[in-house]
Amino acid sequence: MLATHLSPEERQEKLVALTREFAGSVTNAEAWREKTKMHQRDWLLDEIKRGQHEESIALLTRMIASASAPSDVMYARGEIYRLRAKDSDQDAAMTDYQAAIAAGSEPPETHRGLGLIYRSRRQTSEAREALERYLKLAPEAPDQMMIKSYLEELTA
Repeated sequence: MLATHLSPEERQEKLVALTREFAGSVTNAEAWREKTKMHQRDWLLDEIKRGQHEESIALLTRMIASASAPSDVMYARGEIYRLRAKDSDQDAAMTDYQAAIAAGSEPPETHRGLGLIYRSRRQTSEAREALERYLKLAPEAPDQMMIKSYLEELTA
């Protein structure tokens, strides 16, 4: 059985030759992004749920540098910072959320994240505004009842 496999040295030589043959080839990154665009938000939500904060932050930081729709990626990195909740993570999350909003087409959850940070900082009017915006953009959000209770608390 092993006679059909290349030795490690032969395999390395073959890979080096293939690399030379295809050096400078086209990556088709734009075509790939376009074909996978409809899945990006779901994949980013899965990345957030993984709970591997450092890995996710490194990945999303690289994606932000090259993404064609960075608002989704900025939101995702902001959400990971918010959930990790280390020293200056709230500030980093705020920066990413605000950048996502500035880029446009941000996920509605961007406003929820902002609202939750403002609420934790006791910035009542900012929290109320962000959470109301979230509910306006996502009226059927699964957490709408919780957000409405936060809004009631903020108006009391």
